Amino acid sequence: MSWTFTDDPGVFLDAAGAWPAARPLASANADRATAPAVAAHWPGHRVDEERRPYRLDGLVPPCPAPPGAARSARPGDRALLVRRHRGRGYAAVTAQVARTALDGGAEHVLLFADPANPTSNGVYRRIGFRAGADRLVVGAESDHG
Repeated sequence: MSWTFTDDPGVFLDAAGAWPAARPLASANADRATAPAVAAHWPGHRVDEERRPYRLDGLVPPCPAPPGAARSARPGDRALLVRRHRGRGYAAVTAQVARTALDGGAEHVLLFADPANPTSNGVYRRIGFRAGADRLVVGAESDHG
């Protein structure tokens, strides 16, 4: 189980202190100001990774579109982007997934990216996603080595 906390860190800390035995949390996603306080008051946990949230603000499919057509993934498909395939459709795939979500009734399309990856962050901005405030993930130390 994982929780996202965006408001007063005291609300999380009180809840975490009361719940670990009954509802153990594996991780928490919090803003930069809150995450260190969460980790400091949650024994056995530490700030583990950084994520940048993106929210679709108006879909802009890539132009020109890459060759081929969208289809649902099959069991044998793999999502490995090797260097020789870079620049050949990741933006189109991401835009199509966003379009499918919107067509299916989603009110919002959100995703998280590694802030240290300028390529993916650039792709998301070009196709209409807008970055939110970076988030930090607090995870259990035992899960990391």
